Amino acid sequence: MALSDVCSDTLHSLGEDLVNYSDWGYSPEQVLHVVDAMYSLGILGGQLDTPPDFIHPNPELALHSIVLGAILDTEDDSNKELDEAKLKMLADLSKFDERTARGLNILNKEITENPNSYILKLNPKLPEQLAEIKKFQDIEFSRI
Repeated sequence: MALSDVCSDTLHSLGEDLVNYSDWGYSPEQVLHVVDAMYSLGILGGQLDTPPDFIHPNPELALHSIVLGAILDTEDDSNKELDEAKLKMLADLSKFDERTARGLNILNKEITENPNSYILKLNPKLPEQLAEIKKFQDIEFSRI
């Protein structure tokens, strides 16, 4: 298996498991270390999957859509409690982690300004998820 595939598989596995860490009593600060590792995997996977001569027009959007997308893309229609817990967890993380807050802001800005964005094709539920996160945050995305 190629290293980029390992990065992607691990990223999505962590995204699926992340909400469990909060349920198991780990603090947001501890969970944030997992998110940090996910960003590292997202950077490496992106580098390995991108042709050397390609420059992404918005690399920050690409990275946040990969990492936060791996978390948000794990929504399970059969388990609403787990889905809500995941959104609450991201809201909590964004209250003290600048990168998570910035990433959510960037995703929100992208889907607001570009209704045909590729990230909406990857996750059509993103607007609803971000609205729920915003409700849990009790803050404006534009604060950053």
